[in-house]
Amino acid sequence: DGESIFRLQQLQLSFVSFESPSNFCSFPNLKKLDLHVLRVTRADLQDMLSNCFNLEWLSIVRCHLDGAQLKVVRPLPRLLYLHVTYCDISGIEFIAVNLQTFVYRGRSIPFHLGPALALKDASLDFIGKMTLEFALTSLPNLLPSVQNLILHSILSIN
Repeated sequence: DGESIFRLQQLQLSFVSFESPSNFCSFPNLKKLDLHVLRVTRADLQDMLSNCFNLEWLSIVRCHLDGAQLKVVRPLPRLLYLHVTYCDISGIEFIAVNLQTFVYRGRSIPFHLGPALALKDASLDFIGKMTLEFALTSLPNLLPSVQNLILHSILSIN
């Protein structure tokens, strides 16, 4: 019911197909969200995440967006941890100024985390080849404030 949605602080959805009802206002007090093997449209996921203002921890594993971009249009000022693994997406775009940890595993895609000035740790595990030039020149621009970067990939030295 509408009242219990406001009390909900942690939620794990696994092996489900999610379609938000027309009057769905998301989870305004949610602090931790774990999505595992979720079938959802880009619009439904974007609407849900864009209205989770208090979200601190987000994990998205094997969620299928049919190649669409994982985008959150409103800032998530409390988001500290973002984990995206093996999702069928074309890119990631978040505004998370206080993000401290970013973990990504999957094929190489463009990502933009906004001015994540608090970003301390990033772990990127790219499936497929990446050029050494990209690793040395583009990653510092994508993650300008990161203190610890772990990068796993097959690098081609061309």
